[in-house]
Amino acid sequence: MFDPKSLLDQFLGGNANGGPQGSIGELAGNARQKLQTSGINSFGGGAAVGGVLGLLLDSKQRLWVDTKEGLNLLVSFHAKSPNIIQAEFDPVSTRLGIGGGAFGANLLEDGRGRIWSQNFVLAADAQSVYQLGKADGVAFGTPWFRSYTRTGDGLMWFGGSKGVLVVDPSKFEPRRFEPPLIATELKVAGQSRPVSTLRDGLV
Repeated sequence: MFDPKSLLDQFLGGNANGGPQGSIGELAGNARQKLQTSGINSFGGGAAVGGVLGLLLDSKQRLWVDTKEGLNLLVSFHAKSPNIIQAEFDPVSTRLGIGGGAFGANLLEDGRGRIWSQNFVLAADAQSVYQLGKADGVAFGTPWFRSYTRTGDGLMWFGGSKGVLVVDPSKFEPRRFEPPLIATELKVAGQSRPVSTLRDGLV
């Protein structure tokens, strides 16, 4: 039976009911030793298994794995031997065009099922992603991996070199502002022309 919780318990050295035992680094070390990916929809062909940076078992019992190549969602697995499993992943970051780098390592889930890091917010259906930036108030220096938590009131805390980012996900909506195109100067063949010329079109 496909059960991500048992994957954490048996293969990653975690306790999915009470939370992972040991550091993410220790869990990632176990993952490097015990995960053998399928080569299809899995850590970019298996090359990045050694780069496991973050793990999250969400409220739907789905296992998210962040690597140096991006965020992946465990789709299926089966045991090939007592210590080796065959695992298939949905390469979410690559599929959504943000692959080639970590999702952020510090994985948290909000009350709406969205997956967060200090860099990105993944929609609950995993079909779209939003990149956080200064316009969203994200300016706390260089983010620190493994410096994060979610408090009982739902606030998310991320540590960085210049402070702490505190997010209330219940109040967050992606920006949809598209700035208008405004012409401030017009030159034709090196000669300045009135910007108002644009109203009549150019030949």
